[in-house]
Amino acid sequence: MPRLPRAPRPDGAAEPRPVKLLHIGAALALTLAAATLLAGGLLAGGLAWIGLPSTLTLDTGNLLEIIKISLAVVGGIGGAVALVVAYRSQLYAEPQRLVTLGLVSATQEEIGRRRRTFAVTDTGREELVRWLGEPAEASQHRDPAMLKLFFMDAAPELIEPLARRRVEELSGTLRFLEQPGLGGVQPSHLRVLTWGRATVRANLAFWRSVLDDLGGER
Repeated sequence: MPRLPRAPRPDGAAEPRPVKLLHIGAALALTLAAATLLAGGLLAGGLAWIGLPSTLTLDTGNLLEIIKISLAVVGGIGGAVALVVAYRSQLYAEPQRLVTLGLVSATQEEIGRRRRTFAVTDTGREELVRWLGEPAEASQHRDPAMLKLFFMDAAPELIEPLARRRVEELSGTLRFLEQPGLGGVQPSHLRVLTWGRATVRANLAFWRSVLDDLGGER
């Protein structure tokens, strides 16, 4: 992605207000408390649902396990909330930053939902062309299934389930990529789509060959 300069601050613009860590800490504490209560309620409901008596006596070990489960649930809830907040913040902040830099323009509806529409400016198009002219970085490939396959001599019986899952997943991906009309009409978009289809077909053929090899080894 192009590296964009920071937006200059207009003359006379007020400095941003410092973030008050005390307020953030209080909000986090309230969130943690609410999530803990929710996790405790869910855990109690689950215990009641499976029929455990309300007078059940717990030793220290069981109590610690329950606390661990509650903290795990709280951590999961907190992580999900953090991801949503970060995504929404980035979604709304980035277009406005581009407007401030003069790379896009924004128009807002006067009535109704007052939606904002963004359009690339001449300056933004020049920046895009400049970035397109830069040398592309070396590509990186990350395939967790291939990494597992590399170490599968430690458990050969797990190769077939892994290969079958990959064949199923890649077949679904290829069906999606081969939908009629996918990719629009822009030539460069269609070229990238062609590359994606070819890559998935090659991966699918490889994992099918793994299954064929396993059949021959039996």
